[in-house]
Amino acid sequence: MGETSNAPENQKPDIKTSLMQKGRKTPWHLQRMKDRGEKIVQVSPAHNDPMFAMFCEMADVDILRYTAPGENVEHRAQNLAWWTREIRKVAPTIHMNAYIQTQRVADKYSALREASIIQADGA
Repeated sequence: MGETSNAPENQKPDIKTSLMQKGRKTPWHLQRMKDRGEKIVQVSPAHNDPMFAMFCEMADVDILRYTAPGENVEHRAQNLAWWTREIRKVAPTIHMNAYIQTQRVADKYSALREASIIQADGA
C-alpha cells in the first residue's frame, strides 16, 4: 500500500546547492567572487598546497580543503601534521579543512586523536 501526500505533485522543494566547477581560477577571479558575496571553497592540489594556500588567502577564500602529499595513503596520513604546519606558515588566517585518511579515523578514539593533532598544528 503506497503512501499518500497532501503536497501538490508539481511542487518542488527549494533546495539551495552550489555547483562544482572545474577549471583554473586566478586570485583576481576569486577576489571578484568574494566581492559579490559568494562563498568560496577551494580544493588544493596536494603538492602545491603552500603556494596555493597563500594565493587563496590573498583572495579571501573562505575554506581551503587539502591533504598531505605521499605515495600512498599511509604516507599521506603520516605527513598530514607537518604538512598542515607548512601550509599555516604561509596562510596564517585561512580556514583549513584537512582530508584525514580513512584508516586514521576508523573509530571515534583514533578520529579524535588525529583531528586533535592537526588542529593543534594549525588546521
